[in-house]
Amino acid sequence: MFPKTIYAFDRLPALIVPGDLAIICGGSLIICLLAGLLPAWNAGRLQPVEALRNE
Repeated sequence: MFPKTIYAFDRLPALIVPGDLAIICGGSLIICLLAGLLPAWNAGRLQPVEALRNE
């Protein structure tokens, strides 16, 4: 992937830790759920007739 003649390495040194992957996926899921919670809460309290009347 990386030509050794140009770069000082031929591959990226990386270690995939399943625990870290789980924390990242779980954290991003929680952030996305919390980001959608406030708009959903406000839309749930809104009366459809009032929303259409004000538009």
